[in-house]
Amino acid sequence: MLVLSFAALVEEASANTKNLSGNIRDLASLFQPENLERLRPYAKAYCFIAFHASDQAVVDYVRGGTLDYDSGPDVLVLFVLDEPAPAAVQVDNGSLTAWVDLSAGTHPAYQMVRDLFSSTSVPPLPGLVLFEDLAEDREALYVPLGQFEDESKVRGCMRQTLSLVAHTATTAEPKKFLDDLGIALFRHQIEFERTNRTPLREWLLRGLRAARERFGDIVAGIGLGM
Repeated sequence: MLVLSFAALVEEASANTKNLSGNIRDLASLFQPENLERLRPYAKAYCFIAFHASDQAVVDYVRGGTLDYDSGPDVLVLFVLDEPAPAAVQVDNGSLTAWVDLSAGTHPAYQMVRDLFSSTSVPPLPGLVLFEDLAEDREALYVPLGQFEDESKVRGCMRQTLSLVAHTATTAEPKKFLDDLGIALFRHQIEFERTNRTPLREWLLRGLRAARERFGDIVAGIGLGM
């Protein structure tokens, strides 16, 4: 699976050009709402997979390369990669090994989930954060993944969940995405929790900065729809 820095995708969308510089100096300016809004032709909804290198079943799933196909063209799935990706990077069986010794307490992805539940108890990790828009202050839904002991069960949950996200993104009334998605998840017996209301743009920006401090990145697949 090929992935690219999410910042580079935003830069490309905002510049309306295929010539990626890979040298984004001012992330705060890049992540202005008007730039994030330009991603809407590429994605109707977003997901963020939060996992540590020790979460083997989830790591195996991400390495397996089916994420783009499981999410389809309407859902953009993000995750923290333990290397920079200003240009396309191949995620394979040798990937996601650089941060094996990084504690869960300092892992950028885990910290991002804790930030979403800053005023309540943090649910079990790893997990999947589901949201509709990065340009506005919104809540999100969180689906835990730690209860699955192998890659095939993670894949089954991801495929079902991402299918519901994609369907809801195309059918929900304005401002009703999370409510409709919560109903769909409940009907399919997928466990989830609702996060605190959060400025998602600032949340993602903090996570990206934390990843880059450790020479990593937040990335998305550049297969379907990109």
